[in-house]
Amino acid sequence: MPDVEDFWMFDRSTVVLMHYEGDGTRISRELYDGGPAPFIEWQRVAFAESVPFLEYAERVTE
Repeated sequence: MPDVEDFWMFDRSTVVLMHYEGDGTRISRELYDGGPAPFIEWQRVAFAESVPFLEYAERVTE
């Protein structure tokens, strides 16, 4: 898989890599020219591990 910190994926086919400064300021973006398969897998894992926002908010305010 590509070494990526952040990305946007459109229609599960087009991937844009996001690049940031250390303070979080976005400095650039680039169209990824490889296939979307690794990003689709990362999306699957993120959805599988996610929790509803209110449940998350309850956990961090306890």
